[in-house]
Amino acid sequence: MSQRSRKGLIYNLTGQTLEFYPPENEVRQLGSPSAAATYSAWRAESSNDASAVFDGTATLDSVSTVVSSTTAGYSATNRRLITLSSTTGVVPRRSYVIANVSGQREIVTPYEVGASVIYVENDLAYDYPTSSTFNGLEHSFTVDATFIATAGNINIYGNQPTSFQAHRAVRSDVAPPYRVRWVYATGGVTQQAWTYFDVVRQQLKHGVSANDLRELFPDITDHDFLQHRGQMCQQWIGAAYDLVLWYVRMSGYDEDRIREGPVLDELVRRAAIMTASSAGVVPGERDKENYVREAREQFYAMKGDAFGASLHMWIDAGSTGAIDPDPPRRMRWRR
Repeated sequence: MSQRSRKGLIYNLTGQTLEFYPPENEVRQLGSPSAAATYSAWRAESSNDASAVFDGTATLDSVSTVVSSTTAGYSATNRRLITLSSTTGVVPRRSYVIANVSGQREIVTPYEVGASVIYVENDLAYDYPTSSTFNGLEHSFTVDATFIATAGNINIYGNQPTSFQAHRAVRSDVAPPYRVRWVYATGGVTQQAWTYFDVVRQQLKHGVSANDLRELFPDITDHDFLQHRGQMCQQWIGAAYDLVLWYVRMSGYDEDRIREGPVLDELVRRAAIMTASSAGVVPGERDKENYVREAREQFYAMKGDAFGASLHMWIDAGSTGAIDPDPPRRMRWRR
């Protein structure tokens, strides 16, 4: 899932974490983080000069090891195999940076971690001789327990300080997210970046799996790309979910307040089929161009029905988690 820059945190659930990865272009140019980031969080409409709602120092992924035994990369027989002096702490699906003495770097994502070797999702583009470095990138921290247990921190208009409520009549009931400033050093150069989060009663989650896609495309898992074999179409499903979330937000709704699982799942399923077909994956007997067009038409027709001119999904219009039978509608301009 690519939704790393905004996250829904569940109200009154302690122990939740926020994560941050430095932008890939910075890592490729400057190298791996040299120290854990500091963080500060503000309400959306508070100035950067105001007091933060919480702050502190994050934890940096502790993985710091080197390539051992044999060169990994382009000249190797298996370009996705890396032998490391230690694989302790390496987690599948988490991102890392590998670098050689020539200053060449790549962001890699392991899908298999063994006692001394890992396999990454994509072929390495450069050679990494022994002693090339392999470092973690993720900064993370546990959200303040008092903050997350305070009902007034659920960011919905009517449940916020007066400065937020003043906009309710104009901007509807959907409040902006909190923002987090990360200050960190990559390659010895101080950087800043921002991520966002909401405090919600419940997180939106879909329930779509490869089995749901097989109902429409029986052998779709046989067409999964080599780099993603064994993941059961999760890349396509993840990209589809991101697309559905984008349309929900562009329609003026907060995804974490949707209370309509079946409609959401069908949208994600159709979007996943469309995503796969756009990548050239179609049933064997079907004409590719026609299938891609049909998949797009089916998804966009359903998307328009669900949250086009009006909303046709149940939502929570307040901050309690309850379904509102007559929620506020987004205003539309008419010519």
